[in-house]
Amino acid sequence: MGDSLEDLRSKIIASMGSNNGENNGQNTARFQPSKPSMSNSSKPAQRRDTRGSQSVERRRGDENRSRYGGNSRNYGESRYQSGGRQRIQQNRYYEKKSLPPRRRRDEVDWETVVSIDQRVRMRPTRWDKPPSGFEKVPAERAKLSGLFPLPGQPQDLDETKLEGIVSSGVLTRRTRILFEDPTQTNMALTRSNRRLVITSVDQEFNSDEKVVLQLTEFVKEIDASQELISHLWLQSNRLMLELSSEEMATIVLSCQKFIENKMQRKFIWQRPGEFVGKKKVDDPICGTDVVAILDTGAENETTAKNILQDHQVAYKWMRLITIGSEKESTGTILFEPQGPTESVQELKIIKPNESKLNQDFEEITFQNLPRLVTRPDHEASKVILLLNCVDPLDLKNEEFVSEIRDSMENSSRIHALGEVESVKIPVPRADYRVSFETIGENVGKIYIKFKELDSAKKAMQQLPGSKFNGRTVLCTYFSERDYNMGVL
Repeated sequence: MGDSLEDLRSKIIASMGSNNGENNGQNTARFQPSKPSMSNSSKPAQRRDTRGSQSVERRRGDENRSRYGGNSRNYGESRYQSGGRQRIQQNRYYEKKSLPPRRRRDEVDWETVVSIDQRVRMRPTRWDKPPSGFEKVPAERAKLSGLFPLPGQPQDLDETKLEGIVSSGVLTRRTRILFEDPTQTNMALTRSNRRLVITSVDQEFNSDEKVVLQLTEFVKEIDASQELISHLWLQSNRLMLELSSEEMATIVLSCQKFIENKMQRKFIWQRPGEFVGKKKVDDPICGTDVVAILDTGAENETTAKNILQDHQVAYKWMRLITIGSEKESTGTILFEPQGPTESVQELKIIKPNESKLNQDFEEITFQNLPRLVTRPDHEASKVILLLNCVDPLDLKNEEFVSEIRDSMENSSRIHALGEVESVKIPVPRADYRVSFETIGENVGKIYIKFKELDSAKKAMQQLPGSKFNGRTVLCTYFSERDYNMGVL
């Protein structure tokens, strides 16, 4: 009895195998599965095949049953069987046709439509309108502060807390991230704005260090917290000064007549060609519209105001520069005019912060950098400045520096642009380290001066974005006057 049942089971398996082979000939030729042997049906391997065949039968019996017990025949036919996709598309089109017709724009009664800013809001957060005093805070910094609800968080905005932060002005660890941006501060700290170049008109003048000492004392008498950071003799009669702040550079430049009278010397006072005028300044004394009246003889502010009134000058603010604890007058009047200044042209006046380059540093963000770099703000020059060409630390190697210089002077890529007149590469000190404190040393920059202006223009068109030393080259014009004087 057992043998007969086993033979019947084997025949069923054989018939199933033959049917599968006939119906799926391609699959059996590709994968070549092993067929069960018809003899020795009592081996365990055949029992496993038998159990497998039974499970196949069970799966075939349940193929129309969904995982939750319901019949899924219609779902299977519509999605997986042939023609199912077409039926889905037909149903989709049918559903679209069943939708009510859309109203045309000219058929809408706009008087009945409530404006978005007048609609009643479900919550009073008003996330799309920054609170008063936080208009210039980026969304990223607002989220990091933790004072504002994040998207999806059902919490109310504490208006009184925000008003207290704005009114007090005291910054904490959480609120400092809202109003202090070190990146923007570093960009605004332009080194050229703190520099002055003075040139002696005396041909016999030869690097007199007394000039440096007297200038150092003058800065301390103006403000004890300020100082003359460094000085460099560019030539025997030309001195470059670097002050501790832009405000102090403006004051020293404005007091040039007072300084010359004390030293009994004559100088030519200049700002660097790369001096950048700021559209928005922290101290109004650094504004580009500021006017300085030199050597007025005014002894106090009352006398200074009378001088401006006599010349019918309207001003927003006025300051008489004094030195020392006794407030000795320098005779220099700084003021910001509120109207035309033609009436003071007869006096000795200068505009200490006047510049061809002007920049609003608040608009410099990561998102709009591609737009800013394409603006032709800088006047075309024979000198171009290459950035990101080398690692500053590699410039400690003299052989590497000479190799870079040779590449800039004799490479075919540069020669195709035009003839090079000279190349300057600032070299780091022995103890140089890459940090925010050493950014102002200009290490890593390469200055190239072409003999023709057209060559520099070609370089500005072709070099930006190219590869050098495995790095992406950045390029800009540089002041030819600064290059010739050595103010790098």
